[in-house]
Amino acid sequence: MRRASANSQPRNHRRYDGSPDPAAEVPVVLLMSDARVVARSTRGQREVAVDDLFVSIFTTSLEPDEIITEVIIPDRHSEPGTITGASFQEFARRHGDYAIGGGAAIVELDAEGVCRSARVGLLGAGMRPEESKAAAAVLENSTLAEDTVREAARVATADISPLGNVHGDVQYRRDVIREMTFRAVMTAANKAKAGTA
Repeated sequence: MRRASANSQPRNHRRYDGSPDPAAEVPVVLLMSDARVVARSTRGQREVAVDDLFVSIFTTSLEPDEIITEVIIPDRHSEPGTITGASFQEFARRHGDYAIGGGAAIVELDAEGVCRSARVGLLGAGMRPEESKAAAAVLENSTLAEDTVREAARVATADISPLGNVHGDVQYRRDVIREMTFRAVMTAANKAKAGTA
């Protein structure tokens, strides 16, 4: 288990304040990692799963007097005999800008190249970080062929509601997220497949 306290951040790195900006990378990664945060106040402290922490854009379930003092990321336990591949893909107008959209994937393949588990995260898909269980269901028990991955990306983005603005309307952002999700899953799959050879 990896822990990061509020006082252990290296210099020149942004501290995570818990704000669930749906276009930010850290909230999606924390969601897909089953992370928890320690929220502290004068009344004591409590642990909150990030899925329960994220409510809406820039809105958390923290009480007004609470601050996050620690982020806990549990160790991943893969099935015996599987190899994990992971990828995070995003598209932004300029380096350093918030992403127009993105996707993240973690897949576990067995020795025959069959997907035993999958997780698919979406960046900028709505009012909070999102994970698509439906897309994961399409991927699991498949060999992650390109057409299967395309279908998973379609399923992942079928009902999303990205926020349009001057950098792209809703449909454009949905298309970007779908493509980035496809690339994330394919890249994760290729990494895992390279490990099975």
